[in-house]
Amino acid sequence: MKLMAHETISRDERPEIRPRNIAFELPSDLPRHWHSGDPYITNFFNGLSLMFPEGERFFMDSVRHFQNRITEPSLREEVRGFLGQEGIHAREHDRYNELLEAQGYPAKKLERLVAWGVGLDRRMPPKWQLAMTCALEHFTAIFAELVLGEPAFFRGAHPAMARLWRWHALEEAEHKAVAFDVYQAVAPGFWGYLRRIFVMAFVTVLFGLEILIHESVLVHHDGLFWKLRARRKALRFFWSDPGFLVRGMEHYFRYYRRDFHPWQRDSSGLVARWKQQYVA
Repeated sequence: MKLMAHETISRDERPEIRPRNIAFELPSDLPRHWHSGDPYITNFFNGLSLMFPEGERFFMDSVRHFQNRITEPSLREEVRGFLGQEGIHAREHDRYNELLEAQGYPAKKLERLVAWGVGLDRRMPPKWQLAMTCALEHFTAIFAELVLGEPAFFRGAHPAMARLWRWHALEEAEHKAVAFDVYQAVAPGFWGYLRRIFVMAFVTVLFGLEILIHESVLVHHDGLFWKLRARRKALRFFWSDPGFLVRGMEHYFRYYRRDFHPWQRDSSGLVARWKQQYVA
């Protein structure tokens, strides 16, 4: 569906938010550098996975806190779907991270660092926590659109890992507006907007720093941190061909518009294309 500028597709036109209770079988002999044989690309995704179990539980709690204030039946149903999907995501990334620990990476230590940071986030006011969830869900929505829309991003990846990440992307695309719609319901108006964009700027710095720390620790554990020439493939992947980060930044700044909504970008076609691959 082609949308006019800043037009939001209606709730009836959006994909169903349906948890897929899939237990992914990750091979015990998974190559250490499972994405293109490259440690830097692989550990970017590994570092993301280390954030997800605690992060997904934080997302669930921030939305659940306001669940009883949602009066619209369709949004209440979407919240239930969101909670179901995020709970399964946390479970599967727990298993992913256990595999990283078995490979000799300090996964548990990094997860404890994430848990410490999330513990600080949980001390914030509930609307601030929900705004943080909205900001991070914008990042995962961008990720989902890139992963589902461009095969090159997982070309050269181990099939089991590509399947897991595309499943996660599919469900992030389905529920990309749930936290945002809850936030709009409980924090409307100008002050809600100011909180939303201030929190996004704050989250962007912390999220970027955490990605950098995780990838750096994992690459250092491989003994490759100072081998700068070995980073060439990763630099191309992220900044030029196919340009994972550059293409993601094209969509990031839309969030700061007063009239922003996640479903101003219609990803329902991508969801329809991929959902048949993930029948639980």
